[in-house]
Order: sequence, then C-alpha cells, then structure tokens
Amino acid sequence: MLLLNLEIAADTERTLQLELGSVRETINVSGDAVVTPPDPSAAEQREEAVRRFTAFMEREQAKCAAGGPPTGVGGNILAPRKLLDVRPIYPASLKAAGIAGTVTLDAVIGTDGLVRELRNVKGPDPELEAAAADAVRQWRFSTTLLNCEPVELEMQVTINFSLER
Repeated sequence: MLLLNLEIAADTERTLQLELGSVRETINVSGDAVVTPPDPSAAEQREEAVRRFTAFMEREQAKCAAGGPPTGVGGNILAPRKLLDVRPIYPASLKAAGIAGTVTLDAVIGTDGLVRELRNVKGPDPELEAAAADAVRQWRFSTTLLNCEPVELEMQVTINFSLER
C-alpha cells in the first residue's frame, strides 16, 4: 500500500486531475461449443433491455440537465453497459487443425457506444484474431458520462480460444 503525506499551504490552490479508467473483459470460446441459431426470444429480451436502459439514460441525462451528477461510480461517472454482446465464432478450419490460443486487443468505446479503434490485436493465428475482432466490432455500449459529458473509454479484451475434448 502506498501512503502519501501531502501538506498544502492555506493560500495554495491545486487542481488534481485523475485519469479515467478502462473496461476489461475476458471471454472463453470453446472448440466444443455448438453454434446455435439465434433464439427469437433472446432478441426480444435484448430489445427490452435496451428500452429499459434507454429510459434509464434519459433519466440520468435529465438529472444532468437539471445540474445534478449522474448516479454512477463516485457520483460523477456513469460507466458503460454492454447493450449488445456478440460472441466470437471459432473458425472451423482452426478447430480441425487443433489451433488454439489467446487473442488480446485494445479498443475505444466511442461517445456513441460503438467500438472504435481496434488496435494491438495479437494472437496465435490471423484467423483467430479476425474472429475476435469481428465479434468485438459488433458490441454496443451505453454512453459513458463523466460529469454529465459523453466521453470515450479505453477497453481491453482477452479472448481465449480453447479446444476442450
């Protein structure tokens, strides 16, 4: 633990600025998993979740318009929520070849909730990297608010592709 003893004279003014954190997510994709067609009720549930969250965001933005902070971490940050989750698909050719491994990537969640600036995509095979990036590009998030202003947010994603037999 780091302890800091800070003394400031009575007539000294300092502005301290803290950096916004980041979002981290780890996903496990098994080669044994069977890809099933989308369930229509799941799509309806997602749409209902988006409607509920949209109503929540409207209430938070109304609080901001009235001069109050959003209800979030520390009272001034409204963290993003994933509204649309698309799972990576394990390429059949790589499953057949026994190729597995971990793909890591960095991205930015834009002020509109879209994933932007995928970079530093690293993995054991270009096809695994492409499968991971294709899924993450489709994710959608709610807007991150800092002091009632939309901000971009860094995101680190780790996707473990494994062949469990």
